[in-house]
Amino acid sequence: MASPGNMKMSKDAVISVQNLGWRYIGSQRWAIENISFQVHPGEITGIVGPSGAGKTTLILALRGLIPHNFQGTMKGSVSIGGLNTKAIHPSKLVGRVGMVFQDPETQFTGLSVEEEIVFALENLGLSDEEMDRRIVNALDAVQLPDGMRDRSPFQLSGGQKQRVVLASALAMETDVIILDEPTSELDPMGEEEVFRVLRELRHRRNVTIVIVSHATEQLATLCDRILCIQEGRLVKDSSSREFFSAVEELYGYGIRPPQVTELAYELAEHADGMTQVKLPLSIDEACLFLSRLEGKESVL
Repeated sequence: MASPGNMKMSKDAVISVQNLGWRYIGSQRWAIENISFQVHPGEITGIVGPSGAGKTTLILALRGLIPHNFQGTMKGSVSIGGLNTKAIHPSKLVGRVGMVFQDPETQFTGLSVEEEIVFALENLGLSDEEMDRRIVNALDAVQLPDGMRDRSPFQLSGGQKQRVVLASALAMETDVIILDEPTSELDPMGEEEVFRVLRELRHRRNVTIVIVSHATEQLATLCDRILCIQEGRLVKDSSSREFFSAVEELYGYGIRPPQVTELAYELAEHADGMTQVKLPLSIDEACLFLSRLEGKESVL
């Protein structure tokens, strides 16, 4: 794969970022600098990095909120579906990019789940029948029962709240959904709910997803590729398997690989002929890895 910041740009990319830089007003430091990458239709891309690395700044630029809603200096460009985000107002991207933030309650505007989903749809001038179709499909996609339409979104569990926000984005039938640490404020059960829905979306719909998260256990099996941001720069861009298999490199970036990958790496280092074996990213793969390690039939 081409090195970060030196990639050939493809015309069929739904997201195209070229030499992107942003410096907030009053700051001497570039929050992000010289970032280039593309995301293709149906691809799920994870973004990782330590706190303060520039991940949120990057996705604000992907949504078009930078440079329009923040003061600062921008270099390079971002295009979504061929539209230059610097040249158009973020409101023009509503039907193309959906956004899910850490705290879903900051996005709630309706008194019921249905009102929450309908709010954005009403601005599209859709018929009642079309809006109802989209609501049904969106609730089904995020695995919420239709009977939950009348419930207050504020009375739902954390995982359910995030799924309502996700349903609102899906109902808009956007090209891209961007999630900024969607499970950071959830308990393990709520986190699993959200990631289960995202996995289902990749199987049932051709949704393009960009997700910022520290949940490497989940990202490893969800994402097609991972971007690592360090001090505002893109330092690694590779497939999920290649990314998380580079254990020592990730340690250098302050990133912890999935526990099963980390354990397998340590075991492989002390076993003859195992250093070239693919490291597992999931429990199922770990079982196969251990089988190989124990000298049983090779299945990796």
